[in-house]
Amino acid sequence: MPWGDYKVLETDNDNYTVIYTCMGLPGIYNIEYAWILTRDPYPSDAVMDKALAALASGVPKYDMTALYATPQGEGALKSGADCPYETAPQS
Repeated sequence: MPWGDYKVLETDNDNYTVIYTCMGLPGIYNIEYAWILTRDPYPSDAVMDKALAALASGVPKYDMTALYATPQGEGALKSGADCPYETAPQS
């Protein structure tokens, strides 16, 4: 990700943090990103409900269907060499 104006929407400092940013050219296009970061690779429904509620409250028009879970455990990348992309990201 490029540099940006990342906002911490909410954190409980123990289980989750919700981060949001929006960038683009005013009136032309915008790109929104949101992250829910947890300390537990498999957070409980209660933790996820709180984090999702914080995102919905902080950014009411955010497209929640754009969220996806990053693979954990067996599905996670073991190292950078396991990256499925053929080239490194370009800035």
